[in-house]
Amino acid sequence: MSKELNADFWNHRWTTGQTGWDIGYASPALTQYMEQYKNKNAAILIPGCGNAHEAAFLVANGFTNITLLDISSTAVLILEEKFTLSNGVEIPKLGLGTWFISDKDVVQAVKDAVQIGYRHIDTAQAYRNERGVGEGIKSCGVKREELFVTTKLAAEVKSYKKAVSSIDQSLKTMGLDYADMMIIHSPQPWTKFGEAERYFEGNREAWRALEEAYKAGKLRAIGVSNFEKPDLDNILASCSVKPMVNQILAHISNTPKELIKYTQDKGILVEAYSPVAHGELLKNTEVAKIAEKYGVTIPQLGIRYVLQLGLLALPKTANPAHMKNNADVDFIISEADMDVLQNVEQIKDYGNASMMPVYGGKLNLKSMLSMIFRRG
Repeated sequence: MSKELNADFWNHRWTTGQTGWDIGYASPALTQYMEQYKNKNAAILIPGCGNAHEAAFLVANGFTNITLLDISSTAVLILEEKFTLSNGVEIPKLGLGTWFISDKDVVQAVKDAVQIGYRHIDTAQAYRNERGVGEGIKSCGVKREELFVTTKLAAEVKSYKKAVSSIDQSLKTMGLDYADMMIIHSPQPWTKFGEAERYFEGNREAWRALEEAYKAGKLRAIGVSNFEKPDLDNILASCSVKPMVNQILAHISNTPKELIKYTQDKGILVEAYSPVAHGELLKNTEVAKIAEKYGVTIPQLGIRYVLQLGLLALPKTANPAHMKNNADVDFIISEADMDVLQNVEQIKDYGNASMMPVYGGKLNLKSMLSMIFRRG
């Protein structure tokens, strides 16, 4: 059977929420699907252990070529899945965020992630770890073309000239010939985040520099981050290359539904950073009960949640055990539970991250120094 048919089958399974099929559990939609393929001698690959009921159901409905794959401990499914950006470039659905990981420690974090199966690494000029990410990429043992590296143009860069210089500096710092994607980190400088001034002209200038780098082959894709509707409209009204992603804060208890829909309707992929709310979801008893229901951890539930919304997930960790856990999300949240999770009371306190503008804080000299010393 073709790879596409397998993908169609499992997309159907996930879309309909079917998780333990047997003859008595078949929905009308599933029955119709089976009728379409049962006489084509199609092979179905069933990932995970303990799927005898699924296999029996397939046999009973005319399938004769079935393989059970024991991949329950490898988290291979999500790590191999990709979105296709508007320009045709593929991007892994799960990436490793590197915020608050030092330039020294991020080298090993990248190598560990790649060994586990990650192929998407997300950094930024503001993280001050681009050099380490580049070193990790070059020493991880996987071909450069098999990896997807995103970095971000500093929020304070709001001129064409500075943007051109910053793009080239990032490539030099990472020691890479190209970046897979570069995005504007914020529509406003961090010290002005959330204020009335939207820096429309400065963002258009920065975007022009990204477009030129993209056309020159220095960047395979370009996008934005933390952009609201007016910010997106500003770029879309004047660009020659439209943004391919908008990376935003999105997680259980903070799901900007209107912005997500508007962005997706424009053909722009939404990436979700902090899908575990910088760890604060771990304190939510309502979320904990739902995670327990599925036999998963709260981080796994949070990551699965954003994936089911059609978003790309970017959990951050330097811990290999957590990396493996974050990638082990081969389960489906029911539609009813998704509705509950989308309406969890909005989080009010992000703990030690609350100083950051995206979490409701105000960046000033004191908070900047606190962040630097906290990172070590």
